[in-house]
Amino acid sequence: MPYLPAKTQLGLIQMYTTAIVDLRALRDPAVDGLIRRLTLHRDELVAALAAVPATASKP
Repeated sequence: MPYLPAKTQLGLIQMYTTAIVDLRALRDPAVDGLIRRLTLHRDELVAALAAVPATASKP
């Protein structure tokens, strides 16, 4: 994953989480695949952010 500032990564995580919650609220099986993909991308961002030393994640 290309480098993104920590603030940008946190914003993306928040956006993914909001989208996942909203899509789950629909209770529509047609969006299950989209929810899985968004969850995967969010989890990848969380892992990438966790792997960066605290001093390196400051913008």
